[in-house]
Amino acid sequence: MSRTFKNYYEVLAVTPAAAAAEIKRKYRRLAKRHHPDVSGGEAARFREITEAYEVLIDPKNRERYDSMFQRFYGDQRTDIRDETIDRFWEAVERQRAAWQAAGGASRPEGEQRPRTGEDVVQELKLPFKQAVLGGTVRIKVPHLQKRLEVKVPPGIQAGTRMVLNGKGQPGSRGASPGNLVLNVGVEEHAVFRREGRDLVCSTTVNLAQLMLGSKLQVKLLAGGKAELTLPTGTQPGSRLRLPELGIPFEEGQGDLLVEIQLLLPPMLTPTQRRMIENFARDSGMTY
Repeated sequence: MSRTFKNYYEVLAVTPAAAAAEIKRKYRRLAKRHHPDVSGGEAARFREITEAYEVLIDPKNRERYDSMFQRFYGDQRTDIRDETIDRFWEAVERQRAAWQAAGGASRPEGEQRPRTGEDVVQELKLPFKQAVLGGTVRIKVPHLQKRLEVKVPPGIQAGTRMVLNGKGQPGSRGASPGNLVLNVGVEEHAVFRREGRDLVCSTTVNLAQLMLGSKLQVKLLAGGKAELTLPTGTQPGSRLRLPELGIPFEEGQGDLLVEIQLLLPPMLTPTQRRMIENFARDSGMTY
């Protein structure tokens, strides 16, 4: 299929007398504006700009192109047969193939295409409290040779990927830089653990508290304490719920689940043993 002959000088907004330096300058400006990775960029327009640049920046390609350009746009216009345009593009494609086969080593400096920078992947290990409550953390970014402040949203989970746009490797020829991708990990906590949107902790009580009921003070992850009512006859292993003291999320906040564990005295005095035995007999307990 024959290709349409285009006015590449018009595409790059330069005159046919433009020097290579001006062509390069205009190309970089247009490529940066229309690159697909840039907001508002358009892939078709970017390809057209790059195609025009590749033809006009190479002296041999430009000489062939100018010969046809004068016939097509000059004062004494003549028809250009489709075969002539096709042969021109066959020569351009052969040159591209040679560049690719050589790994781009023989490609003229001026013809290097813009290339978006590579993404950089980095691990980010967060303390449990910071992962739950959110906040700002400073991280060292080796490839940028500096530290960055990263805003951590409340309730972030292990395995989340945080993307910092434009903080990866720099692009070439005016192209946009890559992104910095942070793989989030979360450290374990000595007291709390996470179950979905809820926090879970445990507290120990004695036999009298279980059997008779009690008021407990439970430490909170954010600091301070909350009062918890332990009902009479609570069973060991039960979970009591403190509403809206768990993981923050967009629609609200999860709960804090408090696991009740029984702490028995390791030794009984003779008097204590007799009391427990009497209680067991009165209650019909076997032992």
